[in-house]
Amino acid sequence: MELLPEADATAPAELKPQTFKKEVPMTTNIMTQASIATLTEKELWHHYLPLTITQTMSFGPTVERFIPDHDLRDPGSYGLIESLSETLADDVAESDTPEETIDLWIVDLESYVNNLKLIRDTFSKLKQVSIIMPADHAIDATEDEIREWERAANAAEENPRYRPPLLGNSQEAA
Repeated sequence: MELLPEADATAPAELKPQTFKKEVPMTTNIMTQASIATLTEKELWHHYLPLTITQTMSFGPTVERFIPDHDLRDPGSYGLIESLSETLADDVAESDTPEETIDLWIVDLESYVNNLKLIRDTFSKLKQVSIIMPADHAIDATEDEIREWERAANAAEENPRYRPPLLGNSQEAA
């Protein structure tokens, strides 16, 4: 991971590398102090968000560039998660431990996505067993009866209607 030159130029002074040269005899004991410009994890996070990050993939010249703040606040392809992404971004921004907060969000979101997939799959099965289709035409049906059956089947596919689910005592469907 590296910072692009334009990002480095806009990086805060305390993040820019500095070189200090001073000759020190090898026998001298040196005690160093932490820089006055040390950052908390939360402060580092706020410096990280606007940077342009470049990642080079190990299997070729593929380079990925992104700005963390843009991706964090991405509303999704359809804009359906705009308020969710804003809430997540704000929650992480307010956290003293942004990495841990992101991990918690990931666990919750993965669990939620799995729930959505389960709901979608079981609903799809329910639709399959509940759709109302015209009964098959008789083997000895006339051409007019077959045409009428085809019109009814096409209408059912274009504008499907469903029976209410039959629920047992446990209220299980599909």
